Amino acid sequence: MSKSTQVLAVVGCWLATALCAITPAFSSTNSHYERPGKGEHYKDRVIVFVHGLFGNEDETWRYSPGVYWPKLLLTDEAFKETDIYVADYESPFLGNTMTASEVAESLNSRLESDNVFSGHREVIFVCHSLGGIIVQQLLLTHREYA
Repeated sequence: MSKSTQVLAVVGCWLATALCAITPAFSSTNSHYERPGKGEHYKDRVIVFVHGLFGNEDETWRYSPGVYWPKLLLTDEAFKETDIYVADYESPFLGNTMTASEVAESLNSRLESDNVFSGHREVIFVCHSLGGIIVQQLLLTHREYA
């Protein structure tokens, strides 16, 4: 590996670590269920979408104005017995600074508040980028969920 490649690798790792350290909390206003609706019962299974760095609960999962992945699952017969939950957190440059562990605890609070673990027997995470690191930290901290 050349010196310039090594330097780029080190700088890239440093930037990724620095950005993880300034990730803000999960938002209570944009985290939401696509299903169930108000008054509907929880299904046994839920799929939780967690976006990545610089994304959000809408743009990360949207292909075009009319194609939003979480809503596509609502229309697919294979997922008719599955609830859909979309978690959101603010972009790192727009909010308070938090560590990945703090963001994971914030996500846990949101999931508890919305009965994601208590209302479902099976929880499946679909994560993009930093969302995967946050969910990994959540599951390492709360092993009772895994």
